[in-house]
Amino acid sequence: MKIEFHNINEIRMGSPFMVAEKVLIEDWPYELPEYEFQDRYLYDSARKFSVLIKWDIDEENNPGFRPVILIEKTKEHIELDRIAGCCKTLSAEKNNLLLDVFRGSGVEKVKVKIPKLLLT
Repeated sequence: MKIEFHNINEIRMGSPFMVAEKVLIEDWPYELPEYEFQDRYLYDSARKFSVLIKWDIDEENNPGFRPVILIEKTKEHIELDRIAGCCKTLSAEKNNLLLDVFRGSGVEKVKVKIPKLLLT
């Protein structure tokens, strides 16, 4: 699954974290809702899914994000719960997504369960 990010800018002036206004996904039958995504993703070729990072800034202007899983076989997407902070890296291991999350005072490792439907 080839993913391209377009119209990439800093999420805030001087920030090392970026926002992409447009995401193009090869062979995807529909456009995702009007989300703003971070310019990074994960592709798990064994289980045939990708994970995008959707920005989710709260009412107090605190950064956060939601992993959005794209399922290659069914062409569906699943939006996971909000995680406070900014995603530095993401990877997959067994039943979890592994994320390095910047939260102002440093980077924390966060594990998120992969939905069971993708583990078969």
